Amino acid sequence: MSSLLDEVVDGFEPGSEMIPVVTQLEPPVLLSIDVGTSGVRAAYFDDQGNELQGVKISRSLAQTAFDELNPSDLVAEVIEAIDQLLDKSPAQVKIIAISTFWHSLVGIDSKGELTTPLLTWADTRATEQAKSLRSQFNE
Repeated sequence: MSSLLDEVVDGFEPGSEMIPVVTQLEPPVLLSIDVGTSGVRAAYFDDQGNELQGVKISRSLAQTAFDELNPSDLVAEVIEAIDQLLDKSPAQVKIIAISTFWHSLVGIDSKGELTTPLLTWADTRATEQAKSLRSQFNE
């Protein structure tokens, strides 16, 4: 603390009217965002891990050829999920946790611009090449 703040609070005793305010502090709210291949979920959790409120934006991998996703659409879905959650239940978020599906690939250029769709774990176009490589190399 600064010395000025030390001087201001030195000897300060909270009055009885302050106690209810101090004892009724809101627990921290965690905003959890899960970007999955079937959709995006956003939810609030309290400090005990209890879900307080949640929303889901669903999608179908059948919407795309070779199980590709548009990264820009994913970002829009995350924004939509957060907006829906805030509309349902505004909260003072203290912590944000994000999880995403794995085994995916997206190409970007030297400026950070997208050059390919996002290829998901469900892309099977390289199945024959993978079989060929397994027969040539010892895993």
